[in-house]
Amino acid sequence: MRPQSTMPTLLVGVLVALALGTASETLACASCGSGGDSPLVLYPNEPYKTYLGISQQSHFETVYADGTVARDNAGPERRTTVLAAFGASFSPDWFATLTVPYITNVRADRDQSGLGDVLAYVHWTVHPTSMLAPSLPQVQLFAGYKTGAARSVYDYEDDAQLDAYGTGFPEARAGVDLWWGSTAFQYGLAEVASLPFAKSYSGASRTPGRETRTTATVGYSFGEKAKLRGGATLAARSQRMADKQRIQDSEELDHGLFLTGDWQASERNDVRLTYARSAAFGRNKNATRADTMTVAVMRVL
Repeated sequence: MRPQSTMPTLLVGVLVALALGTASETLACASCGSGGDSPLVLYPNEPYKTYLGISQQSHFETVYADGTVARDNAGPERRTTVLAAFGASFSPDWFATLTVPYITNVRADRDQSGLGDVLAYVHWTVHPTSMLAPSLPQVQLFAGYKTGAARSVYDYEDDAQLDAYGTGFPEARAGVDLWWGSTAFQYGLAEVASLPFAKSYSGASRTPGRETRTTATVGYSFGEKAKLRGGATLAARSQRMADKQRIQDSEELDHGLFLTGDWQASERNDVRLTYARSAAFGRNKNATRADTMTVAVMRVL
């Protein structure tokens, strides 16, 4: 038996230690803490900011096209993701982020690790939160690009898919985030659309469907130090294509839930704890159900 890696335990210790070191007050957004792959947001008084998080994903189940659910016996039993992100502001209204995941897939006594798909985003705060007009939301527009360069389920070599770390396809994204955050009780809505690009596998051109992801969030701020938010996500993807032919019954639906808490541990550090469950409620199709726990530290530089 190969001994289980101690990397997740060590990283959690590092995160807690950083949190106790020496964030400007962090507001929020509708998609913050929802379990997505771009968790870092900068605010006008934050010139540079880093994010370091570790996620443990488990209890994988497959939701088939007819909605039936079965335990996934083909792939990893657990997945650990170390997510590192860096953000920089160009002005009070503009900032960019770069996110790099490092993924470890585990099954029984075997594991494999590798880099996932790198994600870059540019955000524009069209209208900031204002205490003078609490009925008006903070409005952010954003655009991004995901590389799709990591090995995926389309070109894996391990028989348990332990070497699959990404989606397999480059992807462009654009969206809007609305957040009413001027009072203790807060709420918001975010919408992002993704356009994947075709890629050839085994001599065939393949293209995933276009995806839309909606995030609805409510939250409460306990003074300046702590915030609690929860919400739901709906990810819907159209039919896949192979050699420009649609694959029937390949569209996807995923209704997820999340709960996240933020704590301002010190002047420059915030700690975030998130639980998310994909395909958690409603009608789901061609989706993966899983539980994800994430602990993260954000630091203003």
